[in-house]
Amino acid sequence: MPDRTKLALLAAAMTAALTVAAAVVSVSYALAVDGRPATTHIPGTTDAAPGIAWTLDAPTLLDHKYAAFRNPTVPTHFDSGEAGFTDFGDVFVTMAGLPNHRSGNFDRATMIGVDAEDGSVLWRADAGSIGGCSERPAAGKFVCYSSSFEDDQMFVTFDLNDGEVTRTPTEWDIFGLDTFEDRVYTIEGNVEDNDVRVHAGTVDDPDAYWSKAFDIGAGWEEIAFGKTITTKNGAGLIDLGRAAAGFELESGTQTWTAGYPDCSEDVTFAGDLLQRVRRDCDDYSVKGVDLLDPSGEVVISTQQRFTQSLEEAEPTDDSVPIIVGDSGFDRRTGEKLWTSSLLVSDPDGDNPNGTAFAMFGDVVLVRDPQNQSVSGIDARTGNRLWTQEVRSSDGYAFDGRNVVAFDDLLRATDIRTGEQAWEIPVDAMVESDRDSPRILRETDQSLIYATNATLISLR
Repeated sequence: MPDRTKLALLAAAMTAALTVAAAVVSVSYALAVDGRPATTHIPGTTDAAPGIAWTLDAPTLLDHKYAAFRNPTVPTHFDSGEAGFTDFGDVFVTMAGLPNHRSGNFDRATMIGVDAEDGSVLWRADAGSIGGCSERPAAGKFVCYSSSFEDDQMFVTFDLNDGEVTRTPTEWDIFGLDTFEDRVYTIEGNVEDNDVRVHAGTVDDPDAYWSKAFDIGAGWEEIAFGKTITTKNGAGLIDLGRAAAGFELESGTQTWTAGYPDCSEDVTFAGDLLQRVRRDCDDYSVKGVDLLDPSGEVVISTQQRFTQSLEEAEPTDDSVPIIVGDSGFDRRTGEKLWTSSLLVSDPDGDNPNGTAFAMFGDVVLVRDPQNQSVSGIDARTGNRLWTQEVRSSDGYAFDGRNVVAFDDLLRATDIRTGEQAWEIPVDAMVESDRDSPRILRETDQSLIYATNATLISLR
């Protein structure tokens, strides 16, 4: 069993570092036209800019001026301060509640099902004490597990259609789960004793397909707030901080492992491949990068002393090269296709850093910190498509044609030409949200601008 005293101290330390503010705005809905909601023009914008399809307000939903939205996949036993929602196509799920600055908890945590088309609330359900949830559904359910602070853990599911909650007790000590194609993958055990097991099953029978033991471990403090299991395109990744392992989704067969005594590797998904960063055991500097296929075979390997951190690394298809170091590689064969000096910044000559920060379709965005500019690079050829001077931004999203940067403005730039498409002042949509965490995400329905207090659909 996990040491709950340790976990409580970790949660308190994390909470003390977070500051949470909630802006209060009003709810508004556009009128329906031909069965599809119309949009409301935003003052001060051109006709090319999207309008507001709907807004959803947390204070109004909970009838409390300090109510806030939170990412529904994170634990509820402390307040993450992370605004957000999960996109399930026709339905969005968000979590609303009350930040408690004294206890550090997120009180009255409530799961909310939202119609993605018109913003109407489809259902709401008591979240209870949640330890984490998957970002993908399984069998029409939003799949979660209860907090390890609870004496008896449970699987918790929310029906996406009506919000019906099912709580199923389990003897497992769960510390992570993920879903893929209606299968549920659960990781449990005692990481401090290298007693880790992964189970594959269904919502109703979580070990129906297989159960496998993995001889890896870590300290509870290393996994308390991170994502410990990720599944994608036939491959599974266990990430315990100091140790990691890969496995096949179909059989559970372990494909590779990394960790002590190597003390040198970070592993994440990079599109359809797994990226393994090799580090020096003394100073933890980067020694190189390997790209592995789902079976664990190394497809690409470099010796360069820097990495790229892409916010969006999903290509439109597997013919789009993957960016590793200063080059573009064929992700299927590992062949190096091109090299560009735009992908590395090293003004001092001995401290190289990757400059790529986002990839949308087949265009890579890179920063030039010396010239304070952003460029778009064709991922297929390595050619620069455009360059523009920019100020810093809180993040980027993609609406299918334009890359949209945001801070106090939403600024859309044509991804292929670099021409400005439109701008939207944030204060024309909401009251001041300067101190609130903000995200901008593209969905099948629209762009969603989210703060602690508000979800806004732009279309």
